[in-house]
Amino acid sequence: MSSFALPRFTATNLRQTQALAAVSKNSTLSPKFLGGLTEDRFEKSTPKASLLRFGTYEWGDEKEIVQISRGLAGVKADYTAISNVMPSGDSLVYRGYDIRDLMQGSFEETAHLLIKGTLPTETELAKFDSELKGFREAFPETIDILKTTAKYANLNASPMDMLRLAVTALGLQMNANSLMKNDSPELEQNKALNLTAIMPTLVAANYRISQNLEPLEPKPELSHAENFLYMLKGKVPDPEVAKIFDKTLTAYADHGFNASTTAVRVTASTQSDMFAAIASGIGTLKGPLHGGANEKVMHMFLDIDASGTTVESYIKELLNQKKAIPGFGHKEYDTKNGDPRARVLLEMADEVAKRTGNGKWNDMAKEAMRVMDEFSTAKNEAYREAGKPEKYLPPNVDFPIAYIFHMLDIPLEVYTPIFAMARTAGWTAHVVELHGDNVLYRPKAEYTGPEQLDYTPLAERGKEPSLIDKISSLKVSSLF
Repeated sequence: MSSFALPRFTATNLRQTQALAAVSKNSTLSPKFLGGLTEDRFEKSTPKASLLRFGTYEWGDEKEIVQISRGLAGVKADYTAISNVMPSGDSLVYRGYDIRDLMQGSFEETAHLLIKGTLPTETELAKFDSELKGFREAFPETIDILKTTAKYANLNASPMDMLRLAVTALGLQMNANSLMKNDSPELEQNKALNLTAIMPTLVAANYRISQNLEPLEPKPELSHAENFLYMLKGKVPDPEVAKIFDKTLTAYADHGFNASTTAVRVTASTQSDMFAAIASGIGTLKGPLHGGANEKVMHMFLDIDASGTTVESYIKELLNQKKAIPGFGHKEYDTKNGDPRARVLLEMADEVAKRTGNGKWNDMAKEAMRVMDEFSTAKNEAYREAGKPEKYLPPNVDFPIAYIFHMLDIPLEVYTPIFAMARTAGWTAHVVELHGDNVLYRPKAEYTGPEQLDYTPLAERGKEPSLIDKISSLKVSSLF
């Protein structure tokens, strides 16, 4: 039996270990492991798929080499001019502009930059803002669909399911208009404006319906952020508080080829319409590995507050159990400075605490950061002594946003829909970009299942073979 070789394994996180193994044609690996692992930790024969879980692998013999990167980790699948995540520089840029600079302006400016490609002048921004406001109102039929569905689900439907339904219903109504079937760049941008503008209306309507409240009509005199907070709570917000909320939307507007953006681009690459693509992105946020990070942070603080324990003891208990601490660390930012969006928002949290008089959560957050900083410092001292590279767990963007939202009295169940609401500007920009130079996303897979199995007719499956069949299946050599 010939075998394949595993010449190289590139580890990209702590859960990966360098391994060298012989791979046979029946898709199994002999347990020849390096990196401190011993054979008794593994079965004598390990399915190939179990070692393809993390990192990049190359399997090959004299005929072929197959490189596998599960989950497309580290794979550059396409070009984009929309955003760039630069971990080494602790930086995120939208179309060349640093996120920290963009957060000094308004979300409307950032949306113009993402969708239309440039930072607007005052005249351009006024026109863009007027266009956004013109697209805010939802079809009455869309609201009726949401009400009917919420009633059917006893007002207990998932917020992300409801938001996905709303976008699908909107797409159904818009695509029924023959004028919307023109996929010109100008119309694509109009669809992007439409979705970016109407998403706050849909998010707020879904929440109010879930609370047995009537959805509110948008107010054209309010900004994008102000209008959402009004439609959500029924009260025009403090302008300064709204400006801080506005900056969270800019922080969430885009972030490279993450799971939801990739899903959006995969759907768009089939030349499906923009509404279907955005619905795909919303669907990914229902999964806890991509959506809900800000909710987990706030759940942690609420648990600490309800239990009466201290922040320090709560977090240390999680660390002792080797559990992840919500809101700390990021796959893209692993240096000491961490997520650039978080650094800006952490400073703003102090202002929110002062304006709302709800500083308890801000104090808890600072204590959590102190505990995590001491933990990282102690760990890195041990790493340096062992000659290992230092690792850091600074706060990510979801950490300050979680308690900023709570101090602003934003309901927990709206946290992830707000993420989708803000990210729609980025998602739609990706659809416009891809449709301008389309390519179908069609990756390949490395098959690890059985091969050349004999087909048994349905009537014969599960039956014991007859004596004649058993004899006939024996090799001639075994009879003598």
